[in-house]
Order: sequence, then C-alpha cells, then structure tokens
Amino acid sequence: MLKEEKSELEKRHGVCISAAAFDLATQSEHFAEKCVGKILDEACKIVQEKFRNCRDEIDDFNDKARELSRTLIKLHRDNNSSETQFWVD
Repeated sequence: MLKEEKSELEKRHGVCISAAAFDLATQSEHFAEKCVGKILDEACKIVQEKFRNCRDEIDDFNDKARELSRTLIKLHRDNNSSETQFWVD
C-alpha cells in the first residue's frame, strides 16, 4: 500500500521520493503505516514549496538581468560609443 501512496504523492506534489528516503520512512518501527504516509506527504509539501520559492527567485533574477540589459543597450545608443559596443553584442 505504501508503494502506491508513494506514487500518488509524487504525482500530486510533482516531486520524486528517493528509494533511500522511502525506505527510511517505511522501516521505522516507531510509526504506524498511516503516520508514515502523513510524514511523506508533509515532506513532499516542503520540497514542493522550496522548489516554488527557488523558481520565483530565478524568475526575479532573470527579470532584473533583462532590465539591466535593456538599460545598457539604451545607454550605448544614447552615447553611441565604440567602448560600449560590447554591451549590445
């Protein structure tokens, strides 16, 4: 049953649960099968959120890089200097 739940969690959260992580969670003597599913679900939520945050940071970085590029091109065009040509290339 846990193998089926693993597959469903991976699909639902868009993550991959490694064999080592799955084995560690399922081999614990301290948790009932129901608790293991909840633990894996919460772990998947955390990983999914970290990926989302990372993706947002990358998008912000790329937006700033494009803004910088546009500004450098505008400066080059305004000054029309051969010294700033590499900004455009």
